[in-house]
Amino acid sequence: MDGNTFIEETGGRQFRVVFTVLSDFGGYVSYAEISIYGLSTDTEKKAFRQGQKIDFKAGYKSSIDYIFRGEITNILKSKQGPDRVTKLICLSGAINRKEATIVKEFGKGSPLVDILEALAESLSYPLAIDESQFEGVSYDGFNMNGSPVQYLKSLSKANNFNWVIENNRLVVVEKDSFRPGVINEVSQFTGMIGAPEITERGADVNVKLSPKIKIGGRFNISSEFKNFNFSQIYFQRIKPSQGLGVYNIQKIEHSGDSYGDDWSSKITGYV
Repeated sequence: MDGNTFIEETGGRQFRVVFTVLSDFGGYVSYAEISIYGLSTDTEKKAFRQGQKIDFKAGYKSSIDYIFRGEITNILKSKQGPDRVTKLICLSGAINRKEATIVKEFGKGSPLVDILEALAESLSYPLAIDESQFEGVSYDGFNMNGSPVQYLKSLSKANNFNWVIENNRLVVVEKDSFRPGVINEVSQFTGMIGAPEITERGADVNVKLSPKIKIGGRFNISSEFKNFNFSQIYFQRIKPSQGLGVYNIQKIEHSGDSYGDDWSSKITGYV
């Protein structure tokens, strides 16, 4: 919290913490709901405030890392039986999106990547991008005076890319492409939970919570077992190999309960 540790990484149990973290190209930002049980009113007031920076790590012992970095937008209080629950509603990029403006002019032949770097700088985030995906894309003059978020939205439509603020970085990925890195293997031997659901557009799959899985990355389904969710399933012949292969990650939802064993990452991918 603002650079100070509130709950230590530990194999033992301290406070009960229930969390959900969502990163989605369609939403442009990352969201987190973090519920902490059993805090006193005094501790809650001292520990949290609206607009406060928050970093949240999770994972299994071999791979604990950040799954959310952002700001607290709201602090909600409730009761569940005898337990007092403090719920933190958090957003990645909330303050910067609201307050940032950009005034900048680009001349003839300005690469798109330079414009995106200026937008990231105006939001106070580093830019995570594979520049080779936008090689040769340039503008013959581009003037900006206003909200960097609105410019990102218009540029993404004009140049066919996805973007999201993830862990205090501006991530930009060309549509139908992916971020560089290792392909995450998904099977009954690599932490898959249940069976993947194959849709007409892509696939949804649950795996053991892994901070290594990043939006814009890739996963490879090699599972023997699959569920199919097709609108015309009675009229299609499904091959044994259907649904297998590599998908680009469009959405990730991490969830867990420090007093439970169900720690998972739900991944949505498109081919």
